[in-house]
Amino acid sequence: EFRTLVENGVRNTTYSTHCTSDEIREFLSKKQPSGCVASLPTRVVIVPGNGGGSIWESNWYGWLARELQRCGVDVVMKDMPDPVVARETNWLPFIVEHLAGGETELAKTIVVGHSSGAAAAMRLAERFVLGGIVLVAAYTSDLGDENERRSGYFNRPWQWE
Repeated sequence: EFRTLVENGVRNTTYSTHCTSDEIREFLSKKQPSGCVASLPTRVVIVPGNGGGSIWESNWYGWLARELQRCGVDVVMKDMPDPVVARETNWLPFIVEHLAGGETELAKTIVVGHSSGAAAAMRLAERFVLGGIVLVAAYTSDLGDENERRSGYFNRPWQWE
């Protein structure tokens, strides 16, 4: 099922190269089916791509966080440790403990991962049940790049099942 979501993500979901603040608010305001409230995710964590710098000032991360917060969503994002290589051994524990709030909170957490952050999110989903996962510019190989190879995400097969 996870493999299908990654390989055919555009088939049964909303796919867009951009979205407006109004589209985010509309999506978040849609009513959930009755009986689902207890299982709804309660937090969104944003995991950036590698490269360093302030996450709040990089790419679209700060914009998305502010828009979600304006809609009442609890958003957590912090500058990542080891920001250039983005080693799995550093990033996954940091995501679990410092962004999600511990293993018990992961099932109530939506992880938005971009680039290296998407690779981290996919590896996290192999090990834990997440409240949701949004992959932006995801990839499943090191792309022939030494730095990506050093991150550790691509040194073994993906566990899609």
